[in-house]
Amino acid sequence: MRIFTTKTSKSARLLDRGLGFTLIELLVVVAILAVLASLITPGLGAERRVALHTESDRLTRAIELVRVNAVSSNRQWGLRPGARSYGFEYFDARANRWRKSEAQPFAAYELPTGFELTASADSRALQFGRTPKAPAVLILSSGEMTPFSIELFSPHSQSTCQITSDGMARTEFSCT
Repeated sequence: MRIFTTKTSKSARLLDRGLGFTLIELLVVVAILAVLASLITPGLGAERRVALHTESDRLTRAIELVRVNAVSSNRQWGLRPGARSYGFEYFDARANRWRKSEAQPFAAYELPTGFELTASADSRALQFGRTPKAPAVLILSSGEMTPFSIELFSPHSQSTCQITSDGMARTEFSCT
């Protein structure tokens, strides 16, 4: 009479010996990962704040450049902000209508992913989505402009930057 023996698999033998991870070991690994994630997260927030500051500086400089262009070319300009973009337009007196500028740095600009803006002109909040005939912020050939406030922010960050002009003075921005 023959007796057959079955061989157990290697993984079954390892489990029998108790060579798996214990709950304590798994919790220690999770705690280490949590500490590492908390060290990395503030660095990501700092990068986002720097990018927000850069975008605010970019828009502020573009507005001031348009203001100089309006005075030097004796042409009316306008700023048309959107929820995630902005663009400049000039008034074509011959056609009696506003035209989008295609020239850099005045062409339409899409904000980087994760950034949004809100705006108000003449102390009225702007509603994005509707396209009025004239841009929300007018920049006149005299150097005057519609008083406005634009807030750039990232929903994932605590930081915001505010770009403002009272209509006469230089456009400025500040970040918090």
